[in-house]
Amino acid sequence: AMLPGYDSGVMCLLITALLMLAVNFRHCSTYLKNLPDYLWSVKNRDNAFSPTHTLSETRIVFALALIVCVMEGIIIYSIFPSIVPPGWSAGAGVAIATSVAAFYYVAQLAAYSATGYIFATPRARSLWLKGFNASQSLLTITLTIPALWVLFNPGTAMTVAAIAAVLYLFVRILFICKGFRIFYINSFSLVYFILYLCTLEIAPPLVLFKLARYFAQ
Repeated sequence: AMLPGYDSGVMCLLITALLMLAVNFRHCSTYLKNLPDYLWSVKNRDNAFSPTHTLSETRIVFALALIVCVMEGIIIYSIFPSIVPPGWSAGAGVAIATSVAAFYYVAQLAAYSATGYIFATPRARSLWLKGFNASQSLLTITLTIPALWVLFNPGTAMTVAAIAAVLYLFVRILFICKGFRIFYINSFSLVYFILYLCTLEIAPPLVLFKLARYFAQ
């Protein structure tokens, strides 16, 4: 059977995502330089040296989000190739998995935005959303090599899946730590934070994993 890495549909997805980043590449170094600040900083006020959010940065975040969805789609398809009917191409399988990853990304962004709108100040909400996008940007950087590797070495899918799970868990812990620093005020607020963890950080990945296993059977 032809390796997924030689499928024209998969290559089209990859090229489209990488072209989005290439168009805005000259602003990428500035965003990456500010990435640690977005991942960790919880300053209440901007100062003259704080990174500012520009249209160019928005485009970079969008490009990196597109790439991470494609990389996650590749890894998901490598684990569950039977999510598509027999005879369908690898490109179709990766496209479906990428669509699921993109939907999950947008759903998370909407959920965090709504939660921040209800329970936080506009500044804290902005910091939290920047932290989420920054964590996904970091995941883009770390997942790219494993995802490209499994395209041409599908036999290593489970190993790559384990590596991807560790990387995903690492960036989620960073994001959760930032959220804790933003929202923790007293011991009573800890109850709300635990509810947030169960509702937005634990339940959705478990449900998606169960659904993937169900449709892959």
